[in-house]
Amino acid sequence: MKREEFIKSLADTLKVDAKLLATELNKENDIKFELPKLNLFTDKELSTRDENIKKVGYDEGVTVGFDRSAKKIKEISGVEIEGKDITKIVGAIVSKANTEAKVEPDAKLQEALNSITKLQGTISTLEGERDKAVGDFNSFKQRQTILAAIPQNTVGLSNETVLSEMQAQGYSFTEEGVHLNGNLVKDDKMQNPVPMVDVFNQFMTDKNWLKKSRPGRGGDDTTGSKPVNYDQFVKQCEKDGINPAGEEGIARAKELAKDNPEFYN
Repeated sequence: MKREEFIKSLADTLKVDAKLLATELNKENDIKFELPKLNLFTDKELSTRDENIKKVGYDEGVTVGFDRSAKKIKEISGVEIEGKDITKIVGAIVSKANTEAKVEPDAKLQEALNSITKLQGTISTLEGERDKAVGDFNSFKQRQTILAAIPQNTVGLSNETVLSEMQAQGYSFTEEGVHLNGNLVKDDKMQNPVPMVDVFNQFMTDKNWLKKSRPGRGGDDTTGSKPVNYDQFVKQCEKDGINPAGEEGIARAKELAKDNPEFYN
């Protein structure tokens, strides 16, 4: 090896400046050069040291990982036990599973079925009450509509009495129309259902109960030809598609009331 190469290799090993080292080595007097304190390892010693470091790090990592795993297992399983001994943790998990297994599955299922049956009964009862309430309301609304269509009579009978008398004689009322002894009342010409107001007018005329309207402008004394009170007027407006509170409806009401002082009674 050449001198220069040796000096450079030596300087690298000693971790010193190669030029300074060469200068000192070339002096004939004593060398005044302090060498740094170094820990030197052979390749085998260095390899052994590295392996030991790796082993220590691995062991520490395993310990930390093991501790974390033990904690996680306890959290997931829901067991409460002190320490990180896996054997004890597993034993606690098995014990917990055996305790829970003592509850009969059939008993749990039967309890759920009983709850469902009870809930179904409650729902059925509520639906029945709802349907009855709706039916009662619809019946009440229909009866009020029928009573409002009855013309004013001359003998002082209430609308309830007139309706009861008609029902006693076989009349009934549905959304389809008025029925007599189960048969829909129809006109002779077109076989269309007779309007409820006209049925009332005819029935009360036959009974001599109907108050005749006074002749109006272009009118006559015939009963049932036009509304004789405000209730009949409202029904006629509904039939004709007119708003009784609108301009045309108000005008009609004034015209009818002009020659009928009892129109609004």
